[in-house]
Amino acid sequence: MYRHLPVFLIMLVVACTAASAQPLADRVPADAVVYFGWRGTIDPGKEYAGSRWEAIVAQSQFNKLIDDTLPAIVRTVNTRYPKAATEVQAAAGLVRAIVRYPAALFVAPGVTGKNMSPRIGVICRVPAGKDRDAVAAAMLLIVQQQRREHPLTFTVGDDVIILWNYPNEDQGLQSIPGADGEGDKRNALAGDDAFKSAMGQSGLSEPTLTAYVRVAAMVKMVEDEAKTEMRAGVPDPRTAKMIDELGLRSIKSVACTAGFKGRDWESDISVETDGPRKGLLALASQRAFNTDLLKRVPASSTNVSAARFDLSALVTEVKRVATAVDPEWGDNLAKGVDAVTLAVGKNFERDILAPLGDEWVIYNSPEIGGSTIFGTVLVSKVDDSLKARQGMMALWIFGSNTARTFTKNQAFTLGAQTVHVADFDIQYFATPVIAPSWVIKNGYLYAGFSPQTVAAAVQYAGPSIAESPKFVEAMGHIGKGEQVAFSYTDTAAVLPDGYTTAVLLSRTVLGLGDMFLTPTPEMILPPLPAFTQQATPSISVAWADEKGLHQRSHEPFPAAASL
Repeated sequence: MYRHLPVFLIMLVVACTAASAQPLADRVPADAVVYFGWRGTIDPGKEYAGSRWEAIVAQSQFNKLIDDTLPAIVRTVNTRYPKAATEVQAAAGLVRAIVRYPAALFVAPGVTGKNMSPRIGVICRVPAGKDRDAVAAAMLLIVQQQRREHPLTFTVGDDVIILWNYPNEDQGLQSIPGADGEGDKRNALAGDDAFKSAMGQSGLSEPTLTAYVRVAAMVKMVEDEAKTEMRAGVPDPRTAKMIDELGLRSIKSVACTAGFKGRDWESDISVETDGPRKGLLALASQRAFNTDLLKRVPASSTNVSAARFDLSALVTEVKRVATAVDPEWGDNLAKGVDAVTLAVGKNFERDILAPLGDEWVIYNSPEIGGSTIFGTVLVSKVDDSLKARQGMMALWIFGSNTARTFTKNQAFTLGAQTVHVADFDIQYFATPVIAPSWVIKNGYLYAGFSPQTVAAAVQYAGPSIAESPKFVEAMGHIGKGEQVAFSYTDTAAVLPDGYTTAVLLSRTVLGLGDMFLTPTPEMILPPLPAFTQQATPSISVAWADEKGLHQRSHEPFPAAASL
């Protein structure tokens, strides 16, 4: 929800895309348990044309950084630091190729026998030419610098490939679909039914980024590895038990895609399940979020995140899993919870957590506390107002007494205080910079980083976020009626703060390059109007159905909601 990272730099790497539906999945072995594909920036593709991101990239100097600055850095290093010239030139060539051309990384189960280490492969599709030579040289350098488990490197058609943990070159080459010249690319991940089913959950026809994890196969790998770690000659049964109790066996796969759709950027995450959900998966509610809670969120809010999350059920499930896996673990965990109960004077699960309910919303509004983290407001519909207040007060008094005990011999006092506002009392900790505060009013818990913010949130009576045209428009892009969680960002409103931070961070990196290596292009980040002119609200929605758990995000351009 917060935007203080150099996401603009990350977005610039995602400048444009192309290649097959899932990048290089036709070269990845069908038994791969992890696959990550990147389309590269060399060919924009039909979905990229006319996008908001295309308009932003047109005003950047990212290509100049790749085409001019990297070679200039290599020339400078050749002159000043000749001992490092080979490594730097290889690294620069590899970076340039992986940014520009389709690339993939995969992990497959290890070869049976003594060596159970997973097999790993990196593939980059580079047409013949200078870039191909640079990639081949870089991979050869990697091979030469490896002292153990020497990797294999070779080319198949336009693909430059490096593999780790294969017994020999023949087996490594045979593992790559189509390496033997077969046109149908037999035994490729792209043709695997489970992979195609997982990718089918996505709404994108040409994803820029693709990730796929075959969880069931990974679970088997973990179990096989555990069998080799004996205790007195007997495998530790807790590994399999933990997998069972956490419900990991019911997860078939996790698939993620991101790419351009229309003028915007969309991403999908799907956790495909099979059979009854147990363990932590059972906590994922399939009940739709109660939109009545949104009436407490101002229409002017710039960031809103809402979800169902039952703290009491989480603690109960963690205790159950711990006990089932190892009774000693469960006993120690129960003793810890009992210690909290004894210290606070209220049953931690029954009297403190259970009354809080399971619906939560966090927001920022310029008319409540501002758009920074210090103005954040949390609101929750409690199940039992009286018990929730009693439990919170017991916890609050315990925290205050503990703080006073630890500071009794100091020249300062730290503890909880109360301020009366209108017809309610706000509890807060009087500390520098922030004053964590809370109150329960009319069946709702309000919390924030200052009494002023909490007071404004309690007294707000204007239009809600559900009445905001921007919010309604954003939700319309996804249209999932049974949301169990969602996140909304007014991108245009938060852009200036995030942009300022990104400029400072990028100037730091570029400035170091200017000082010690070679002049760098200043306008890697376009001017702020290039972003604001393309900014529309961002939305992310999560839901659950019989197939599994899903999340879909819709943004005007990559990482817009993270600014």
